[in-house]
Amino acid sequence: MQLFRPLQQDIFTGTLKAGDSLPPQRRTANDLGLSLGTVSKAYQHAIQCGLVEAHVGRGTIVSGLQEPEQITDNGTLIDLQTNTPPFPLTRSLLLEASGRAARTLYRDSSMQYPPVAGLPRHRATISQWIKKRFNIPLAPDDITLTLGALQAISLAIAATSKVGQKIYGEPVTFAGIKSAAQYLGRDLCPLPMDEDGIIPEAFEQVARTRPGVTLITIPTVQNPTGLTYSARRRQALAAIAQKYDAWIIESDVYRFLNPTAPAPLHSHAPDRTLYINSFSKCLSPDLRVGLLVAPEQLRAKIQQGQQAGGWSIPPLSVEIVCQLLQNGVADAYMTRLAQTCRDRATLVSRQLNDFRAPASGSSYHLWMPCNFQTAEKMYIQAGNQNVILTPPAAITLHPAPDTASGIRLCLGSEQRPQYFYFALLRLKKALTQDPSSACGII
Repeated sequence: MQLFRPLQQDIFTGTLKAGDSLPPQRRTANDLGLSLGTVSKAYQHAIQCGLVEAHVGRGTIVSGLQEPEQITDNGTLIDLQTNTPPFPLTRSLLLEASGRAARTLYRDSSMQYPPVAGLPRHRATISQWIKKRFNIPLAPDDITLTLGALQAISLAIAATSKVGQKIYGEPVTFAGIKSAAQYLGRDLCPLPMDEDGIIPEAFEQVARTRPGVTLITIPTVQNPTGLTYSARRRQALAAIAQKYDAWIIESDVYRFLNPTAPAPLHSHAPDRTLYINSFSKCLSPDLRVGLLVAPEQLRAKIQQGQQAGGWSIPPLSVEIVCQLLQNGVADAYMTRLAQTCRDRATLVSRQLNDFRAPASGSSYHLWMPCNFQTAEKMYIQAGNQNVILTPPAAITLHPAPDTASGIRLCLGSEQRPQYFYFALLRLKKALTQDPSSACGII
């Protein structure tokens, strides 16, 4: 990255302009004293990020950029509200994997309904990859494949609680968790957090007074704060769940951005934890493939819910994922995703230093903490600049004016690097205004 980052900065700042030609790779290598391989990798990464384009006979050209004023005058909205990859898998890779997956699946398939939990060989492949990538042992027979993490979350909530019951989570959380709880008729209540995650004493208090209570958490690259719970905090929460027969629903979908994070809560209390992961965030939102590992006593109930909701996940989507896991594409892609997110976080820090980057690993989002009322006003001010941020009400539990909340800035939903940079300039203007000047009903 020693060449890519200065190249990226020169393009963002206008030192290199649209249509400018980069010198041939061999000349760049000689001029800078770098290997040809290093220069080639930097050029290729810039192409993948959309900064430059390669043209036969013309060389490598800086991609077309528009000035921020032109975008604003045209009324272009820039969306920074959704956690998606900052660049997609290439079409050729997806087409190749899809074709191979279809040939493999329909050659081997009996064209019958698959098992509700998913095909055994798919579960085995995913289990092996998670063990190799993250050193997390999951028995294939314990896995139920789902339509992404959100279906797994819904199944887990339904299996561990009843309509009208209180369940507990982080005071700011993934909007999908809040939506699933509301749809299922559960009252999702906040537990206090510190810089290390949910405070164990708070969890113990509700676990002691509410037998079988459910806690739902994102302990690795928490959404939206970005924090990663320490091993000690995970052990403490798991011990409380075991002591009081409480349930923990653990979403681990962002582990690929911090692969050295401590072992999941599931490893400390497998009989009280429902473990969730997904390939929608780390490969493609189009591939709605998730997994749920539940204690044996809950599996029949979960699979009943899976069957009632559509039987099982379509095997073709899972086969595509398995192809990408087996041919090494997934590993390489995730590594590049993490690096691109770190690069974008660095760019944000130069313009907006109030946003927090994670202390370790990478993240799809950055977080600026403030109370709910201030967050709502800043959200409106960003909208006035045609930048869409995550609505604070969508991610805050039981919001009130002084409730702890904040602004989440997603690093990947605007994939075009130049538009992402323009959004930061607009946000800098919006967030330096007095929040009391925001127009709108709070």
